[in-house]
Amino acid sequence: MSNRNSFFGPAKGQGVAGKIGATYRLTPEFTIGATWHSKTAVSDLKADSAHMILQADYTTAAGALLPSGTPAGAYHATLTGSLRVVDFEWPQWLDLCFSWPANDRWQAMGWRLSLDQLVEGHATLSDTPRRQ
Repeated sequence: MSNRNSFFGPAKGQGVAGKIGATYRLTPEFTIGATWHSKTAVSDLKADSAHMILQADYTTAAGALLPSGTPAGAYHATLTGSLRVVDFEWPQWLDLCFSWPANDRWQAMGWRLSLDQLVEGHATLSDTPRRQ
């Protein structure tokens, strides 16, 4: 779904989140850093004149899933109308990183941790509760 705008998509909503970070130089060559990003609080996203194109290519093994007699190939479906994205949220996360010059051309490495997964255990999209 796109409206060809680099800053605002066709679905609109309001929300808030926070982020804070810091770096510390342990030695002249070695620096560590961390940022924390809060969980977002975003309203449902709504688009009154949404236009979505769904595409699927049923070839080889995937073609076996088609009803008997349906030719394999590319299928396209265009959906238009009102759209509502319910519970679009980002979890809180913690970025930890360090910088160390391995040689004169390579330097940085980063790591991201989802705090919700650390606190609540492993989560997948199917574990996300849905609002009725």
